[in-house]
This record gives sequence, structure tokens and C-alpha cells, in this order.
Amino acid sequence: MPKNWLMFKDEIENLYIFNGHTLEDVRTIIKSKHCFDASVRSYRMKLEEWGFRKNKTCKSVRNQSSENSVIALYGNPSRSSESFVPTPPNENSHPEHMERFMTLASQDPFDYPIFSAPNPPQKSLFDLIDSHAPRETRLILTKALLMVSFDVFLSTPASSLDFQRWCKACREPIWNLTKKKLWKMNLTWLSPGAAKLVLEAALPVIGERSLAVHKAQLDHGHRLKSPDFKFEVYDYHRSQYMEILRDFREWNVELEKQWYVYLLDLMEWEARNDGSSNEDGVDDDGDDESDVDFEMSEGDEESS
Repeated sequence: MPKNWLMFKDEIENLYIFNGHTLEDVRTIIKSKHCFDASVRSYRMKLEEWGFRKNKTCKSVRNQSSENSVIALYGNPSRSSESFVPTPPNENSHPEHMERFMTLASQDPFDYPIFSAPNPPQKSLFDLIDSHAPRETRLILTKALLMVSFDVFLSTPASSLDFQRWCKACREPIWNLTKKKLWKMNLTWLSPGAAKLVLEAALPVIGERSLAVHKAQLDHGHRLKSPDFKFEVYDYHRSQYMEILRDFREWNVELEKQWYVYLLDLMEWEARNDGSSNEDGVDDDGDDESDVDFEMSEGDEESS
């Protein structure tokens, strides 16, 4: 049985208790990310030892911590709250009302449910952005709302199934599973324009979140001098990073340039280390050609 369980205790708790993954899913994720291989039986014994259980007590604690949230109040209008909550304007409101509401909402990190509950009496914020915000700012505002909505979800229960799918996709460490969860989102409750905005914004937001996670792990690998460092872990995060960039290239979705600049830095770092490890004259022409092809344009290929 592996001895370094404590290294992954918090991550196991998060995946199993708060994200709702099965033990088999937790085992698969931990193994793929950290090359930490243990049987489901071993996981079950550790969970019992740590006292991690999925039960009503756990759920009630989470509900108590969020009972004063606006989303909880939305489901039970009879309850009152002393805190001030800005009310979003209706569909016929003047654009100035929209601007004032956005200012108020930003002061108290969006205590308003961004994803509408069933049969909402007012438009969602995404619809308001589509109908009132200047065209050149719509995508930026939609991205900001999606990022804030994820942070709110960490401490607040969501009534919208699509909201839950979006946030679970953000937390999914395996890129292929992230895409599957994202495609399951049904945005028919939004206007066509708002739904298009959400989809256009969701892809780069979720992609850049995933890239940031893998970049942090790769940076850690660069600096790590410990004998416990495993190249399998480094290779896993590198392959995930490359897969995300390839998908966005195929989808023709624009990402921030910093992610591509980091890829070049990564390749240069690897080339320097490969050169130092091949001082005995070993030819390294067989290195990963896919990385080179990824960065070469068609014109470069023809000239070569």
C-alpha cells in the first residue's frame, strides 16, 4: 500500500466529498495526475480512517453555511435578509439602470443568482448584457460573469443544472472529461444571442483555467530538485497542456498569447535540458515532432 497518502488527503476529500466523484473516479484522477496507484479497497480504508463519509450531516452543514445566500432566499421568498441585495432591471429598463446594477452587484461579489432559476420573473444577467451592453464589451463581460459564477458556486448551492455542469467542468482535471461536461450544457433558457455569448466565452474561460493548472505543475517540475520528482507527472501535465492548445486551434477559438509564449519557453527549457543530457553525441532528432509541427505555420513547412 502506498505510504504517502497525506500528500493527497485534501484533494481526495475535495473530489469525493465536495465534487461527488465515486471512489473509482477518484482513484482514476489521482492516478492520472500523480501516478499514485492504490486499489479502491485501499481508498475505502483510508476514507474510513479519515472519517470522510457522504451523508446527510455533511450536506446539512453545507446548507447551513449558505442558508443566508440570495440563491437560498430565491427559493424561499418568505425569508428575509438584513443585507442589501441589488435588484436587476427588467427587460424594458433604461441602459443606465443596467450600468447602475452592475456597479452595485460588483460591490458585493454577485449575491444575485447569475444563472436564472426556472421561470425567472426577470431576465438573466447574460440576457441583459446581450441586450444593453456595447457590442465590443459583451464577450468580456460574459467571461467575467462566468468566472465570478464559478467562485460563487464554491460556497453557494446552485439551483440550475446547467450552472452545476459548468462549475463541475471548471473543476475537472482531465481535459477530455471537461469537454464532455461542457457539451452537456443546455442553454435554451437564454435568448439566442445570450446563449451564443455564453458558449463563445465559456470555451476560453474553461480552457485558460485548465491551462493555468497545468502550467503551475510544469513550473513546479522545472524547479523541483527532490528525488521524489516523477517525470510521468510532468509528462501528463505537458500532454494535457498541448491537447488543450490543439483543440483551441482546431476550434479556431482565440486564447491569450501568454499560453503560446509559455509553450515556446517550455520547449526551449526542454531543448536545453535534452542538450545537456545528450553531450555524449546521441542524436535527438527523434524528439516530439508534434510539438514542432504545432508551432510551424504552413509557410514554414513549405520552406523547410
